[in-house]
Amino acid sequence: MRISLLLMVILFSVLHAQWMEQTDWSGGPGVEGPVYWTNYFWNSDGIDWSSTPGQITLTPIDYTAFPANSDDYCSGVLTSSLTEIQAGTDYGIAWGDISWTCSEPDTTDIYFQLRTGNTPETMGPWGDPIYDSGTYLGTLLPDDIWFIQYRVFLETNDPGILPVLYDLVIEGWYPGSVEDQDSHPFPLTGFNIESNPASNRLYGYFILTEPGNVRLTIYDNAGRCVEKAVSETFAAGKHTFEQDISASGVYSLVLETPGVIETRRFTILLR
Repeated sequence: MRISLLLMVILFSVLHAQWMEQTDWSGGPGVEGPVYWTNYFWNSDGIDWSSTPGQITLTPIDYTAFPANSDDYCSGVLTSSLTEIQAGTDYGIAWGDISWTCSEPDTTDIYFQLRTGNTPETMGPWGDPIYDSGTYLGTLLPDDIWFIQYRVFLETNDPGILPVLYDLVIEGWYPGSVEDQDSHPFPLTGFNIESNPASNRLYGYFILTEPGNVRLTIYDNAGRCVEKAVSETFAAGKHTFEQDISASGVYSLVLETPGVIETRRFTILLR
């Protein structure tokens, strides 16, 4: 286990709100936004959302439509409902990352597009595709909007190999003063896994606004603790971590700080 430190200047205290997290697509299409959660969708073209809650795949493919050596792609898109961003004490969003957990074999693709606006009727155009989990949104999205929406694309050029999306997190919060200026009940302002899926080693980072104890624990898909990665006090700033994992599978990384518990799912694919 190696911890490295990159100090960051924190110019304000924050009320952290990880305000969009999607881990269950079983609601399917049919409910239009705006809503304060993302359990429902406007459409699911080409997407099989009903088979297993917590994952989406492409719909069953007609193999006869894909002759051998075809360069054609089979694709599906799922568009979320609008999500209204909850206002803070100051105006202006401090964006975090867009992160997801997926199985993305060779010959397949999973990517996202985002759009934002100030009313449901005035949503802007869809942005450029985002292919990498852990992409920082601060340079991609405006900080003066009220609504956000995403759509996810699943593609394959091999009818026998399909990508699977398990969960999605989009981080954003409004900076502002906390009620007690001398305390920071939410010292965690960033937490992300950068290698997902990973071949055998997990990489990631977390950001603290003040010194505090952090505990990182890894659980397998059955909820068993497989690794107590770290438990110690860190200075304010950005800290990176890495951890070897000995078996393939889907895992959960739980980060605990005073007042905050957050979870990220990740996949290990041993080669």
